[in-house]
Amino acid sequence: LMYEQSSRNTFHHNSATHGGDGLFLWAGQSTMDTGQGGANDNLFYANDFSHAVAIGIEATFSRNRFINNRVDDCWHGVWGGYSYDTEFRGNQFIGNDEAMAIEHGQNISIVDNTFRDNDIGIRLWANETQDPNWGYPKTRDTRSRNYTIAANRFTNHPVLLQMDRTTDVAFDGNALSGFLGSLLKGGFAL
Repeated sequence: LMYEQSSRNTFHHNSATHGGDGLFLWAGQSTMDTGQGGANDNLFYANDFSHAVAIGIEATFSRNRFINNRVDDCWHGVWGGYSYDTEFRGNQFIGNDEAMAIEHGQNISIVDNTFRDNDIGIRLWANETQDPNWGYPKTRDTRSRNYTIAANRFTNHPVLLQMDRTTDVAFDGNALSGFLGSLLKGGFAL
């Protein structure tokens, strides 16, 4: 839907349902090679990205805002690989395999969202190693770090939060109910 250095756009009150991905926002090959640029500073407001076969919102290698969107019944509600300085506020995630999956994310705000009946609420991680020939990690810090997860509502999750190789996570003021499994899973440091 938005691709290669698409920045400073507003996408609101749209229905992008029942596709492969609801939203595919990728920074582009030049960002992958150099670590510069991105698909940055976009606002996604009050959209429906539900029923995607794969991913409701895929936003990678960029910084953006996702406010009051609906993302239900997807494999991944959000795939946010290498996202940074990104805000998820007031969104609804219901019935996804993984509501949010963020690999190597940094400075991510997950606030005032509704999570219900997902297999995993939020999954955060960093890989142990990265390809030494890849340009992006040569010029960017790619640790998984600095998350604020606050004032969300979590209901009926076998796993609420799974973290691996992730640091500096603030988990505060969330409403938790109907747990079917474990609150936390993986190697984590809150």
